[in-house]
Amino acid sequence: MSSAQTHLAKGDTLLNFGGIRSDLLSFTVDLNTRKQGRCLPGSRIPIHAPQRVRAERPNYLLLLPWNLKDEIVSQMSCLRDWDGRFVVPIPQLHILSADGAVIDDAFASRP
Repeated sequence: MSSAQTHLAKGDTLLNFGGIRSDLLSFTVDLNTRKQGRCLPGSRIPIHAPQRVRAERPNYLLLLPWNLKDEIVSQMSCLRDWDGRFVVPIPQLHILSADGAVIDDAFASRP
């Protein structure tokens, strides 16, 4: 199953630091048409238009521009069609439903 992430420059640092390559993350998406058809620096992960998410139907969409979470969840509402989920890695790892509700605080304190 494909994984996808929404790209923003600060996400490149996280991917490169973590050694994430296209064998783990098959593609990225970006609204900026100048970036589409290119690859992320370092990781060489291809950048596509957001419509690729609908075509690929990934189980998880990694949101690297965490400060734009609400906007991206709204733009990527198509994840509801197949019960896809969002992964927000920063500032704390969260798994979100397609509606943006937190369904798992992966590293939250457990009683």
